[in-house]
Amino acid sequence: MTTAGEQTGRRKRREFSPLAAFALSAALLALGYYRGSGEQAASRRAVRESGAARGEGERSSVVSAPPEIVARGETGVLRRVYYSASAHRAPAIAAGVAFYSLLAILPAIAAMAAFYALYADPAMIRSHLQSLSALFPAGAIAFVGDQIMRIAGQDETTRGAIAAVASLVSLWSANAGMNAVFDALDVVHEVREKRGFFALNAISLIFTVLGAALIVAAVAVIVAWPMAIETMNFAPRTERLASALRWPLLVLLVSMAISIVYRFGPSRTTMHWQWLSVGSLFAAVAWLAASVLFSWGAESLRRFDATYGALGAVICFMLWLWLSNVGLLVGAEFDAQTEEIVGPED
Repeated sequence: MTTAGEQTGRRKRREFSPLAAFALSAALLALGYYRGSGEQAASRRAVRESGAARGEGERSSVVSAPPEIVARGETGVLRRVYYSASAHRAPAIAAGVAFYSLLAILPAIAAMAAFYALYADPAMIRSHLQSLSALFPAGAIAFVGDQIMRIAGQDETTRGAIAAVASLVSLWSANAGMNAVFDALDVVHEVREKRGFFALNAISLIFTVLGAALIVAAVAVIVAWPMAIETMNFAPRTERLASALRWPLLVLLVSMAISIVYRFGPSRTTMHWQWLSVGSLFAAVAWLAASVLFSWGAESLRRFDATYGALGAVICFMLWLWLSNVGLLVGAEFDAQTEEIVGPED
């Protein structure tokens, strides 16, 4: 039995959800189309002039000494990152990458769901999806979960056929999504793509496979890590500490993967190798923070489908992809501006 007060509170939450969801979406979309004022326009002209002065657009090599930046003032770096991201229209470019990412993810979800459903029963699938709800937005979990459960309801022969076909389609579409990321990084570094068709697609295909492996590893860290800790019979305090270690481990894993993308994604030849950079750490932390905050926000707003109907889960998923790609591009801008201030390595 529910009291009248509880029913009234629920009605208020339901009435608030559409307005809040619409306000959040409008704010995010407005940010994507924000052009800036005259000071930012001057910054855009400066960026174009500096790109022309460099000829082919090759920047100096990426620096690996962040303390030098501190000595020269972090405020200057942050200001340059802000103006450069505005000049390159990072939010709008991130929206395009999010679109291609969605096209790439849908077949990948189908392939993953088909393989997963071959060996897991529905109860196990629901349990694993619940474990991911601490990190990913509720709409994204609902969207992926619906696809997995729909495929899991098919017979074994159908699931096998779906897995085979979806694997081929997902490989090609995910490759196109990775190419969109490479194009965005070329814009950040102000270079034109100089790699041939076969070389570019070979590199992007390798990154696509590595990206799939990263997703599997990230899910293993989030889901399998606590399960493994529970079997070790640690003391409660030690168990909590060991369980909390998965988050810095996840940030480190994602940071290293982003560093690899920053190194080989743009069409450049003068960048030095780094396992970690300021930009990759920023992108990883921003992605994790955005995922957690957006998950909490989407849960507080109850359901996006109160406003968007059947498309609510897709809209929520797209917004999360957009935020993730904004963090990726801003991290790349951070590295690009860092190397311009500090200069090349000796």
